[in-house]
Amino acid sequence: EMGQIYEAYHEYEKNGEGDFSFLPHLMAEMMLDGQSLEILDGQVSHIPMKWVKDVLIEVHKMIGNNSRVFVLDILGIQSSGKSTLLNTMYGCRFPVSSGRCTRGAYIQLVPVRQEYRERTNCDYFLILDSEGLRAPELSNDPGSFRHDNEIATLVTCLSNLTIVNIWGSTFSGDLSDIIQIVAHSYLRMKEVEINSFFHILFAGVQDIKASTTNITQMDNVITKIQNAIERVASSENKTVQSLGDDGMFPQIDLVFKGN
Repeated sequence: EMGQIYEAYHEYEKNGEGDFSFLPHLMAEMMLDGQSLEILDGQVSHIPMKWVKDVLIEVHKMIGNNSRVFVLDILGIQSSGKSTLLNTMYGCRFPVSSGRCTRGAYIQLVPVRQEYRERTNCDYFLILDSEGLRAPELSNDPGSFRHDNEIATLVTCLSNLTIVNIWGSTFSGDLSDIIQIVAHSYLRMKEVEINSFFHILFAGVQDIKASTTNITQMDNVITKIQNAIERVASSENKTVQSLGDDGMFPQIDLVFKGN
């Protein structure tokens, strides 16, 4: 609501009614206190550019011009535990529930403790949480595929690191679509020299003791991921290194989490 008021104020400020120029500073103070900022309205796929820009300018002034900020986001199918993972890892307060609980995209500023700043090479993490892709309730919406593509492209191009969250150890058709979307984003970022990289995180594997079976299943998923990426690169007459230090996914992180 603050963003809508601010955007409307700048649109009609020529009328001279009211003064809402203080709102970006107020929102910046709230972000430093742990409040998240909506940067993409999931209802109408709209980014209030003036509002987001002015808030981030105020945040930049408050944390200092020399502060190092690392932007991290997470992608995955709806209800795969994305917000829960971010809340657990970084102490965020993104809403969690079954079904579609996040709409659009939100950012939250997380300070790094002084003793860890040199090790992490940053002073703040800017955590970006977006809505789950391939939502079942939107399966009959003809615009849902384009909507998911836009969200995935936006968040990956804004981030230093994108975590692709896979729940379980199976490679579904929806996940194949997501990997290809990410690969398209990766190719575009390389063209404009945006330095970003990706990690795949496997979570929710049921039997954490069956390590041999889990690793075999992960190898099968990784092979399918490589094939999906190669198809995208081939369609654009490009070559993409999927894995390895110089690849699209420099590491494959296996997180076996039981019930």
